[in-house]
Amino acid sequence: ILDTVSNTYVWTADRTIFVRAKSDTALEGDQNVAIGHSVISSHAEVNGTFVRNTLVKVIDNDKPGLIITESGGATSVIEGNGNKPQNRDDYTIVLNNAPLLGEEVRVTLNVSSTEVVFSDGNGNLLPRDGDGRAYLTFTLANWNQPQTVLVSSPADLKPENRFVAEITHTVTSSLNGTATEGFFKAALVGQPIVRVQVTDGNTAGVVVTPK
Repeated sequence: ILDTVSNTYVWTADRTIFVRAKSDTALEGDQNVAIGHSVISSHAEVNGTFVRNTLVKVIDNDKPGLIITESGGATSVIEGNGNKPQNRDDYTIVLNNAPLLGEEVRVTLNVSSTEVVFSDGNGNLLPRDGDGRAYLTFTLANWNQPQTVLVSSPADLKPENRFVAEITHTVTSSLNGTATEGFFKAALVGQPIVRVQVTDGNTAGVVVTPK
């Protein structure tokens, strides 16, 4: 960028680009959109410089769905009963749309391992249904307030290999199957998955976390 005061190019100055998605009425679901960049300059050494693409997640506001945000972009825990940071990780869940008046939306967490435990942001165990599965509840009053899912793996005495536990999120509505169909239909929402890397706490090892 040319600085007209010093008549020199300032190449270190950051420039912020704001991205927004135009609203429509199509039930498209969430999409990942790549933004490409090209550099055109009168300076031969700058012209055509490579700039990597930016991947933008576009969240649809017409189709019912969940917005799941993993802290740090991924979820991983080391087995243990302590309150050390490595013994727990978290992510948040919030609805992308308001449910109908009187509609209660339940998000049930189905996990592929019995060694993973779920708590809320205060460390209290999440409520469980009749099948022992943890769940969250959203209504018209709290649909846009993210709820925290704290993930941990209690200590045991078994040396084990590192594994990945898949958490599938199933959405049900209190109005489905009634005369007034709910806005949040399981067939439209799908079943988003969060993958948790669980590292054994009984064997020596090193966990490397990229920044």
